Amino acid sequence: MGWLLKRRITTWLLTAGIGTLLVLAIGSLSLGSKIQRLATDTLELVRTERALKDLELNLIDSLNGVRGYIITGNPDYLDAYYRGVQHIVEIQLRLANHLKTAHEEQFNLNELIKQRLKFMSIMLDTKHSKGPDAIKSELNEGSNKKAMDHLRSVIQSEGRSLKQKIVEAATETQTLTDAFISIVFAGLLIAGGVSAAQFHLFRRVIAAQKRAQELLQTQTQNTEISSRFSETMHAAKSREESYKIIRSYGSTILRGTGCALYVYNNSRDQLELATNWGEENEPQIAERFRPDECWALRRGRIYTGSEVEGQVNCTHHLSDHPRNYICLPITAAGQTSGLLYVYTEKFEHDALDELIQQAVIFADQLSLALLNLELSERLQQQAIRDSLTGLFNRRVLDEMLNREFARADRNNYQLSFLMLDIDHFKKLNDTHGHVFGDQVIKKVADLLSSKARQTDTVCRYGGEEFLVIFANCGLEQAAIKAEKLLLAVKALKLGDTGHDAVSISISIGIACYPDSADNKEDVIKLADEALYRAKRNGRDQVCVYEEMPNEPEEIPGRTNVHPVGVKNAVG
Repeated sequence: MGWLLKRRITTWLLTAGIGTLLVLAIGSLSLGSKIQRLATDTLELVRTERALKDLELNLIDSLNGVRGYIITGNPDYLDAYYRGVQHIVEIQLRLANHLKTAHEEQFNLNELIKQRLKFMSIMLDTKHSKGPDAIKSELNEGSNKKAMDHLRSVIQSEGRSLKQKIVEAATETQTLTDAFISIVFAGLLIAGGVSAAQFHLFRRVIAAQKRAQELLQTQTQNTEISSRFSETMHAAKSREESYKIIRSYGSTILRGTGCALYVYNNSRDQLELATNWGEENEPQIAERFRPDECWALRRGRIYTGSEVEGQVNCTHHLSDHPRNYICLPITAAGQTSGLLYVYTEKFEHDALDELIQQAVIFADQLSLALLNLELSERLQQQAIRDSLTGLFNRRVLDEMLNREFARADRNNYQLSFLMLDIDHFKKLNDTHGHVFGDQVIKKVADLLSSKARQTDTVCRYGGEEFLVIFANCGLEQAAIKAEKLLLAVKALKLGDTGHDAVSISISIGIACYPDSADNKEDVIKLADEALYRAKRNGRDQVCVYEEMPNEPEEIPGRTNVHPVGVKNAVG
């Protein structure tokens, strides 16, 4: 082969190689650009799907704020409503750009949202104009729930459509990726160095796309888990049951970490450990701590810490070896109800960012769950407790009596019933006003509660009357306790009310089960009978039921149970 021929072949090969390289470069650039656009579109679809979820959560938050305000009358719940409405408007503006190709769905969604917002506004206006009683029935109507369920169904349907588009975009990206890999491998035969460098860059794009797909899959799973978590929490009937649900779902959502949930005690001066879960080699967990021992609670926002040099850590963080931790205040309706404490041995920046994002979402769900739990407990307490004194009310007396009588029969002991009445209470009200009368009732109720044992029961029977049930106590012991109560009431200090000269007294009637009567209706009537005799004999005394052979006198307005007599107690 001559030199010219070799030169021509070399030139042809070089030209073909350069041409092929140019073609590969142009093709790879085109495919890379398209993959990048698809990745951008996929990310935009993911953001739109998140916005739909945020829209649903804000609608629920707004409705809970309105519900909380109507039920409790606390204007702090309106903060959640106004904040939710503001976020809903902002999300609608963002969604307008992403859903502009689906005019009918967007109009339907916007119309449903408009109806919900209008409904909540009407609820508030009606509450202000007609009072809470006029609106509570409408809040609980099935049509209201159906409308909300329909709106959520539309949002979730749109979310599923977006997820389908995301999957299609990911499939198209994968197809283009496969074609790109083929081109790169073919180009390696001609332009090894250039193609290798280009392949390296492409591998980085693939890794990023894979991470995006894994993140999307994780977020989708967490969204489904979170939805089940919210539904399960709504069905919980007690705090203990709620904490078990939180521990179960929390270990799935925040897998690979250790977590602890703290809630405020009744006096709100300490946070107490409600439940914890997580890593096997977990550090020592604080059982309780003051709010000022946590930087997140002091600053009112999330705080992340570690044990690197120069890091200022929360006092309640008790770990003896380096680890990162996150403190998230759990806040709803403008009030902080607890703290989510998350700790991990992961130090990679990306892993920590993902963990923080998941923890924030979980803390938001916890805030709504704990708010609903507190509202439920408050309504339950209002149903069984007297609002003025905090004592059990008469509505739950039958249930309590059944339990106490069954316990007395099982353990073979006596129950003594003390029926108490504040003497001349109407005169106190007429002379000093109803506010002072309420203060007198409250002080007597506090005194009775302080003198009662854990096994005893104190109930506001009605008006200025109280019923005290002493477990495992006979008539003689009950009479001694009653005399002590009589003296304690006389010693009450009423000077802080501005009525220094006022003194009060009580009258007490006592009956005993099973000595006086063998059923709850009769024994209470006999105690009431003894109380009436104590008041008729001059008040400020204790009278104990005692059977006598003679027929009782007829007392106006009272129903005699059977032949009874009443004697003064001996202190």
